[in-house]
Amino acid sequence: MRNIRFISLTALAAFLAFSMAAGAQEAAKPPAKQAKEKVMIFNGEMLKVQLYGFVKLDVVSNSNNVVSESGPLSVVNDRYYLNTNGTYLGPVTPLVPVGTPYDQPTNNYTQLLVLKKFPAERDGSLVFDARTSRLGLKIAGPESKWGNVSAAIEADFWGGHPASGTASRQGLVRMRHAYGRVDWSSGTSILVGQYWTVNMPLYALANAATFIPWGANGLLFMREPQIALMQKVGPANYNVLVEASIARVQAGNDSAANLYPGPTGVQLDDRGAGEASWKPGFRGRVTLNMKPIDILAITLGATGHYQLERQQMSYSRIGAILGFSGAQITAARIAKIGKIVNSYSFGAFAKIQISLVTLLGSGFMGWNMDTFLSGLGEGAALNAAGTKLLPVPTKGGYAQVQIDLRKVSPIPIELAAGMGGEFKRNSKMIDNGKQLSNKTISGTLTFHLNQYMRFMFEVAKHETKYKGVLGSAENMRYQGAAVVDF
Repeated sequence: MRNIRFISLTALAAFLAFSMAAGAQEAAKPPAKQAKEKVMIFNGEMLKVQLYGFVKLDVVSNSNNVVSESGPLSVVNDRYYLNTNGTYLGPVTPLVPVGTPYDQPTNNYTQLLVLKKFPAERDGSLVFDARTSRLGLKIAGPESKWGNVSAAIEADFWGGHPASGTASRQGLVRMRHAYGRVDWSSGTSILVGQYWTVNMPLYALANAATFIPWGANGLLFMREPQIALMQKVGPANYNVLVEASIARVQAGNDSAANLYPGPTGVQLDDRGAGEASWKPGFRGRVTLNMKPIDILAITLGATGHYQLERQQMSYSRIGAILGFSGAQITAARIAKIGKIVNSYSFGAFAKIQISLVTLLGSGFMGWNMDTFLSGLGEGAALNAAGTKLLPVPTKGGYAQVQIDLRKVSPIPIELAAGMGGEFKRNSKMIDNGKQLSNKTISGTLTFHLNQYMRFMFEVAKHETKYKGVLGSAENMRYQGAAVVDF
């Protein structure tokens, strides 16, 4: 069945390529590029409102069980665990003691027999999904000597599913961006509201069909409520942009059994580990832009962030730590104690455009990175003694090459290929069964029917490594997409 889907998608891509080639033979020269018409809702003298966005349908085939079927972030562990009698023990890594006494710490335990599932037992999927379709409004206010005012609000349908048997066709509306901005002629700007985090490599993002290119695979990613200050120095061809922000620390609510059991999933707001620190998060980005000639553009930048989180810490030896005997106080009586944990990162990015070829990439090193769709599933972990909560160190990045044939020929095709990954830098503090690395390699073809509609075809291999498991969980993704921009 998977082969049939793959052949069908390949045939579609071949048909589009053939149609493109036939049209190219008839064209004597590249057609004049036509600008996309703006959809103006209101076009007054003092206020202008523009509607923008796109309608997108994704068709995604996965060969294995993944996190997020429409846009895979990682591959679910696909190993069997058996005891010495060959009895199946489930997907959770079983542990047995390797010495006496049998009350040793987890790190002195070893797992039993591990076998990879047979191909027929690996849970793949085929999904059709339109939830990434997007709507937005751009508002341009009056220009004055006190500054030029603008605003934007943007939403998609990735806000979750209702409780319904056909929930996949009822994606809930989700706010992406909602901000106001003031720009001055001096190059100074201020932004207030929800927008991309400042420590994201915003000016070197990859081109891909999947929803979050290299999400959890090397890209620091987040939209957050913030107050950002920006200063641009220099002319259009040579300039430096300095950005800094303070933002809400979105470490999230815990479940009802944990330290911050707020009303997650309802309209009411509540604190999580980030908000409980009583401190905002700090982000920064410096970008150098150079365009010495028309066919060459270079962007170089650096990013960083720092924030505090008050995370749950369950002491395994709380009685001894507090000076009480086990008979007087047990871990069950005082199981949850908040502990301040640092979160910080340093990153760099680059983008070089030479005629039709673009090279781009980004990399980072960070500690306690789960706020930014990073950290491989955890931000902090207990030390072996169970007395300290330590930030988990990770590193990651991605690189991509893009070729836009439209710039030198009548062929309306873009090609892209790249890879990304994230790795934990200290596996000793990680429990068995937790992720150690996550990698993706992909190739993308985009056919532009006109300036409003494009078709995309993408092939990717995802690989996730778990501690204590031989080999890695792997997934092959085949994705087609049709997009109408406006």
